[in-house]
Amino acid sequence: MNAWPHSVEADPAVSLCLSGGHVVSPSWFAIALASAGLEYMTPHDLRHTAASLAVSAGANIKVLQKMLGHKSAAMTLDVYADLFDEDLDMVAVRLDEAAAKSPISPWNRASA
Repeated sequence: MNAWPHSVEADPAVSLCLSGGHVVSPSWFAIALASAGLEYMTPHDLRHTAASLAVSAGANIKVLQKMLGHKSAAMTLDVYADLFDEDLDMVAVRLDEAAAKSPISPWNRASA
């Protein structure tokens, strides 16, 4: 998370002083964050968090594309591809599990 972005030099008539001596515009979002005791973030930061949580929950790229309103899955992958790195390990594990259960699996062949 980020620190609150504005300095105390802002006009107090149009700003809201929050803990730590930082001043921000009194938007509903800033007020809600301060009331909840949260560090500064933007609504866009929450969008990235939602995308990350969806990927962690197993959402595929087309679901993520629709959730984020991207025009194409390629656009979604351009932005969020790094979130899928752990999927490679999981795919390998699941393929090994499936191969071990298969009657024609090299793991299940009788010794010749």
